[in-house]
Amino acid sequence: MGVKEILLERRKREGIDISIEKTEARKNHDFVENLINKLALSDEQAADVAEVTIAFVKKVRKELEVRK
Repeated sequence: MGVKEILLERRKREGIDISIEKTEARKNHDFVENLINKLALSDEQAADVAEVTIAFVKKVRKELEVRK
């Protein structure tokens, strides 16, 4: 395997890793959104249940407010 093939394989793996991270972030976002909308949890409660940061929950809540 030459240098070109090695670099192409590395880019492919990095692309898959990025795709997985984006999918995970989207799932977290949707989950937090449901915790806020359907259960009316506080930022702290939603962060605890979803195992994300409070800053992440605040970001989701702000996005929800903009959409209304």
